[in-house]
Amino acid sequence: MKYITQILICFCVFSFIISQPSCKSGGGDLRQKKVDSLAYGLIEIEDKLNIDTDDLGLETRKMEKVYRLLKIKDTGITLEMGILLEQYLNEIRIFKEVVANKVALQKELGELKQQLKNLNHSVKEKKLTEGEFKKAFAIEMADIQHLEEMVEEKIEPYLHVQSEHARIAPKIEEYATKFADDKSKDK
Repeated sequence: MKYITQILICFCVFSFIISQPSCKSGGGDLRQKKVDSLAYGLIEIEDKLNIDTDDLGLETRKMEKVYRLLKIKDTGITLEMGILLEQYLNEIRIFKEVVANKVALQKELGELKQQLKNLNHSVKEKKLTEGEFKKAFAIEMADIQHLEEMVEEKIEPYLHVQSEHARIAPKIEEYATKFADDKSKDK
């Protein structure tokens, strides 16, 4: 909800900036400020995408092995451990989604950076009329907002479960180790 509020505030600020008439002497500066404001949005997105998916992929595979091991144990699991296992399974799903989607999101980010660079160049070279600039700016802003929404949907859940994962993973892994030890003693 907080993120949506931030987007709405940014949208209102951008709308206000777009609606302001530009004077001949300051029009270029105002346009440049508008383009720069979009660049800040891309920086925030890039920060959120700064996730090592190689390590995350390894962690996910490890978690799946632990979960499969404990899944075959159908008796003796306490209610607390059952709840932790459900959270663990949810984390596996979230981690897989991040690994699966990060490359596509980064590709889109790269394309938006290039588009913004091109727009910035056009502004500096004064190649766009006011109408052309407004249209290009609106398109870029919409594309960036779309990417922000995708990051919120695909990456934000991971950012929110990291601390919870750090708390429950050791408990699950300890329980799995005990189970594996007990299982090997029974043979």
